Amino acid sequence: MKTSQTRPSGSLSGLIQVLQGMAIGVANVIPGVSGGTIAVLVGVYDRLIEALADFFSRTPRWFASLFFLLRIAMGAVIGIVVFVRAVNYAFAHHELTATLFFVGLVLGSVPVLFSLSGSRRPGKAAAAAFVFTALVVIAMGIMQPEQSGRIITRLTPLDSLLLFITGLFSLATMIIPGVSAAFILLVMGYYDTLRLAVEQLNIPVLMVFFLGGVIGLLSVSKFIRFLLHRYHHVTYFAILGLVFGSVFTLWPRQGISFDAAGAAGLFSLLAGGAVAVVLGKRPGGPRDGLAASPEPEQPVRQENPAPGNDA
Repeated sequence: MKTSQTRPSGSLSGLIQVLQGMAIGVANVIPGVSGGTIAVLVGVYDRLIEALADFFSRTPRWFASLFFLLRIAMGAVIGIVVFVRAVNYAFAHHELTATLFFVGLVLGSVPVLFSLSGSRRPGKAAAAAFVFTALVVIAMGIMQPEQSGRIITRLTPLDSLLLFITGLFSLATMIIPGVSAAFILLVMGYYDTLRLAVEQLNIPVLMVFFLGGVIGLLSVSKFIRFLLHRYHHVTYFAILGLVFGSVFTLWPRQGISFDAAGAAGLFSLLAGGAVAVVLGKRPGGPRDGLAASPEPEQPVRQENPAPGNDA
């Protein structure tokens, strides 16, 4: 007998999606932390990719997907605007503890991503994808700039074009687990510009940036959906490589000292990992919402009785 699962009501479901969007938004404020990884952990990654990829198609679920995207976007904006100061404060005054919490969160997502890959043994292509993507992110971490360039507060035509292109690339990478949109902004020299624009609600700067970002998101989502459907196993091992590489970019350069601050940092690391594990195992989490590629059904063999053997 089938047991029916209790599903949240419409208003509660909408609130949950806003909260999930907030978690994704907060992640995108922090260089090295991937909003895509958080989307996997909170169980919305698969639906997010499908909704973005189908944005211009006339599917029966178009309106439902649109409202889903609006709730996630609303939550992300709230998360960025409300928590950007808190995140900046945490990293300014408790850098080691804050950094190691997010390292734990990223490492805790590895078992979830591995289970979603649909295979326990990576093939040659999957292993190559893992190594390649990990090395790419590590190389980006090594080349991480110390300063994030000049801060733009008033737009010129050239600044508008460059900011549009920055939004195109940084938000397009936002939905790739293991790739940090904030880190891309740091590399491109626009992190401080966007951080200040959010803190001061500089609408012209934010509008140009997000216009490019929306176009990037809608474009890349189709390609990611194609990879997940066509090369599911290899794609997930490529994502795992990105996640492992991002740990290198996040890991505190000063190391962990054997004192009270170091102990607090290690506790924070374990707490971040525990949060990721709990999110990954909860009902409705990524293992439920983002199923691994289905195994092909085995054909049923029908044995025909040999002639002359009838009783």
